[in-house]
Amino acid sequence: MKQDNLNPSDSAKIIDEALSHVRNEKTGAYYYYILWGLILMIHFFLRYCKIVYPLLSDYYIDLIIYGVFPIGGILSFIRKDKDAQTENLVTKLEKVYAFGFVGFAICYAILGFVEIKTHVDFKTSLYPMLLGFTVFVTGGITGYKLSIVGGSIGMIISLFTLILGTEWQYLLCSLASLICCVLPGLFMKQVKNV
Repeated sequence: MKQDNLNPSDSAKIIDEALSHVRNEKTGAYYYYILWGLILMIHFFLRYCKIVYPLLSDYYIDLIIYGVFPIGGILSFIRKDKDAQTENLVTKLEKVYAFGFVGFAICYAILGFVEIKTHVDFKTSLYPMLLGFTVFVTGGITGYKLSIVGGSIGMIISLFTLILGTEWQYLLCSLASLICCVLPGLFMKQVKNV
């Protein structure tokens, strides 16, 4: 192989082109945004329906309400396995999304345990804020403006959950899932550089 002597400007140009290529690689984050956004949207909407329509309050509705999470886990595992077979490089953006949403899940789980211990229901009212904050920060780091906007709206929705009744909190949590995750994920699927 012939060794070329590159001057600093040629080296900088090659590095810039390589970075531009990596920056324009589409991430698989859109899939998880849509999947978990829909799962959480369904979860909270069914919880809303259970309160508003008491006839739905039975064992089967609870099974569906909480059964969506294992389904999401299975679909995520399948997708991750599929991505591992086709991806050559895990970009920094993928890691930002992964750490951001794992952090969100851990915080939300901790709130659930605190809620069980204290018997005070505040996890639902804080959900839009935690989700909005996570999406806002990951959008800021990755430069995805729709996530920044969606995350901001999610945090604003949290203000309303603090003053409304439980059924409306569930409905607003469902709306926050749509605005913070599903919509950005759908648009993210269509564009590069996210």
